[in-house]
Amino acid sequence: MTGVTVIKLFGERNTGTNYVSELLSRNFAVPQLRGTAEDDFLARQIRRAARVVGQNKLADEMWEKHADRYFQHRYTETLGWKHSRIDVDQLINAAPENLGVLMLIKNPYSWLLSLFKRPYHGAKATGSLSDFVQSDYTIRGRDNMLVETCKPIEIWNEKVRSYFALVDAMQTAKVVQYENLLTDEKSVVADLAAGWTMNASGSHKGVEQATKGDQKTQDDYRAYYLQEKWRAKLDQRSLDLINSQIDRDVLKRCGYALLTDL
Repeated sequence: MTGVTVIKLFGERNTGTNYVSELLSRNFAVPQLRGTAEDDFLARQIRRAARVVGQNKLADEMWEKHADRYFQHRYTETLGWKHSRIDVDQLINAAPENLGVLMLIKNPYSWLLSLFKRPYHGAKATGSLSDFVQSDYTIRGRDNMLVETCKPIEIWNEKVRSYFALVDAMQTAKVVQYENLLTDEKSVVADLAAGWTMNASGSHKGVEQATKGDQKTQDDYRAYYLQEKWRAKLDQRSLDLINSQIDRDVLKRCGYALLTDL
């Protein structure tokens, strides 16, 4: 069997995609398909031109539209935005030979708290957590969800459901829990190498510095997520609302427990 020679990474916002992309680059001499439009020359020029004349809001709107068009027209090169819901048939039909797909998931409760703190690409989070749980989150075209708005936890439901649909259809598609990476990233990398029939590039090269631009280290993230310190940020009303919306079949397949009280 020929080993994986190209990798595509998917994961919702705030699930460690930048961290894992760096981890893959350090440990495998295998290219990754582009997952963002930030490095696209035209996108940079559009944003720069609008901001030169002091139109930051216009710059952001133009950027979002361009990014949507970018992934629509360059799907065969990219297989979509790294944060997108996966269309299984579309991806399999366009997949290059010897493709490995890695999809990251995070506990939905801690993920939603992260999205509340950093609501990328959607409406700004205002008010309480329970207000956010009930809000209509703006969905971008490159999300590939076929709706314009939905409740935040429905984003997790739809995208993670699509990940497991790909796992069921494609032998080299793997789902990895963010928490497992924090627990033992070396073992996760070794498992990927074995499952993809490919060699890691020498001794394991970890990623210790955070990729969010803050001063946190991986030890900080390990303490927060593995000790579930995020629970302190939940309230019972928000928890009840989340549980009324979450797909429990998807939750069970992920291996996460349903939280019923704090």
